[in-house]
Amino acid sequence: MNNKMKSFLCVLVCLFVSVSVFAEDELVTRYMQAANNQFSEGNYERAFTYINNVLSFYTESTVPGNVVVAAELIYYTYLTQIRDTRNYTAFAKFKEKLIEYPYVGSERIRRTVNVINTQEMQDTTWGSDPASAYVSPPAGLSAEEVRSIFKNALDEVDSRTNDRNEELKNELITAIKETDGTVSQYIEDQKTTTKNNQLLFTLIIGFCVALLVGFIIFIIHLIVSSRHAKQQNAKIVEALKIAFQVPARQSLASPGIESLPPPPGSGEENLKVVEGSNTRTDIPPESETEEEKQEFDALIQTCREVGTQIDYVTGRKNNSKNVAELVYKLAIEMGASQYEAMVYYSVALVYDIGFLGVNPNLHYEKKLNQDQKNEIRNHVRYAVERLTFVPERFKHVFIDGVFMHHENMDGSGYPDGLTGSDIPYVARLLRVAESYIALVSKRVYHDINDKESAFEKLREMPNIYDSEIVGALEKII
Repeated sequence: MNNKMKSFLCVLVCLFVSVSVFAEDELVTRYMQAANNQFSEGNYERAFTYINNVLSFYTESTVPGNVVVAAELIYYTYLTQIRDTRNYTAFAKFKEKLIEYPYVGSERIRRTVNVINTQEMQDTTWGSDPASAYVSPPAGLSAEEVRSIFKNALDEVDSRTNDRNEELKNELITAIKETDGTVSQYIEDQKTTTKNNQLLFTLIIGFCVALLVGFIIFIIHLIVSSRHAKQQNAKIVEALKIAFQVPARQSLASPGIESLPPPPGSGEENLKVVEGSNTRTDIPPESETEEEKQEFDALIQTCREVGTQIDYVTGRKNNSKNVAELVYKLAIEMGASQYEAMVYYSVALVYDIGFLGVNPNLHYEKKLNQDQKNEIRNHVRYAVERLTFVPERFKHVFIDGVFMHHENMDGSGYPDGLTGSDIPYVARLLRVAESYIALVSKRVYHDINDKESAFEKLREMPNIYDSEIVGALEKII
C-alpha cells in the first residue's frame, strides 16, 4: 500500500471517528440532562439509571471531575431513599453499580451502605415496620446548590467535547492536505485491480469447466464399464439356465487316461500327465440325452456345494465362486462355447478341493516351515482322490484342473514342472484366474491390490502365466 493510499484511508478514519465522537458526546449530554431533570423532580431511581449511563462512556481515568460529583450526589440521595424505604432489592442493584464504578463511592456513601446492611439483617431477623418508611430530602442541599452541581458537570462535558472536536478537525484538515490527488489515483488503481480480478475470474471459470468436462468423461467411462460388467454377469446367469440349449461346438476326440496320479505318500517323485492335453483340455461332447443333461446339472450343483466347503475350510469367503466366474469369462473371451465354458466353470469351483485333505490350521499361518510348505503343495495330490462325485466322462478335465493349476509356463511350477502348451488349457486358465483373484482379495500373506496393479503383476510374468489368457483378462477387467 503506497503513501497516498494510506493518507486516503486516514481521511476516512478521521471522518468516521469524528462522527462517532460527536454522536457519543451528544448522547452523554442528553443522559446528563435527563439525570438532572429526574433528580430535580425527585425521581432518584431514574436519575440513578441515567447517571450510570453517563458513567459507562468513561473510564476511571477519563471521567470528568464534575460528573463524579454529580454522580456521588445522585448515588447518596438514592441510597438514602433505599434506606428509608427499606427497598433491599434496589439496594442489591445499587451495590452492583457501586462495584462497577467504585470511584463514585464517597465516605458518606460507604457509611450509609453499612447502615443498610445492618438494617437489612435486623429486618430479616425481627421484621420491619413499613409505616416507618419515609423519603429523605436530597442530602440536605438547597435547590440552587443542586443546580450548580449539575451545571458544572454539563459544562465540563461540553468543554471536553469541544476540545476533542477541535483536535479531530485539525487532524482531518492535515490528512486532506496530504491526500492531494489520492482519490483520483485510488480510482485508477481500483480499475487496474478490477481488470486483474476479471482475468483471474475467467481463468478460474475455465479451469472449473475443464474439471467438469473431465469428471463427466470419467462418469461416462464408469457407466460403460459397469454395463460391460453387467453384460458379462448376465452371460454367466444365462449360461447356467440354458447351458444345454446352445448347440455345442465340434469337440475334439475324447482322450483316454493313461494312468491316474499315485496316492499321497506312494513315494513316486512325479505325477503323470493326462495324455492328449498339449494345447487344450479336451471336453466330451455336449449331452444329448435327458439323463446326461440331468447328470451335468447335478455335477454343477455338487461343485457349488464342495466349493462352499473349500472356502469355509480355507477361510477365503466366495473364493471358489469368484475364480469360477472369472474362468468362465476368460473361456468365453478366448472363444469357447457356453457349454465348454460351463465345464471349465465347474472345474474351477473345486480346483482347490485338495485342501480338504490338508491341516486347516496351515491356511492361517503367515510363515510356513519346509514341512508345512510340502504339505500345502501336496494338496494337488490329495485332490484327485476326492473327485469321486465327478462322472467318468468329465473326470480327465477335472483332474487336469485340480492337479496342474500350479504349473508355470517356464517349467518352474509343480507337481510335474510342465512347460508351455504341455500344461492343460484348463490348468492355464485356472493359473491366471486364481492368481488374479488372490491379488485383489485379502490374504494373510499380502494386502489387497487394486485391479490395475494386480493385472500388471500378471502381465509382467510371462514365464508363469499364459500371455494370451492374460491378454483376455485385460479385456475383461
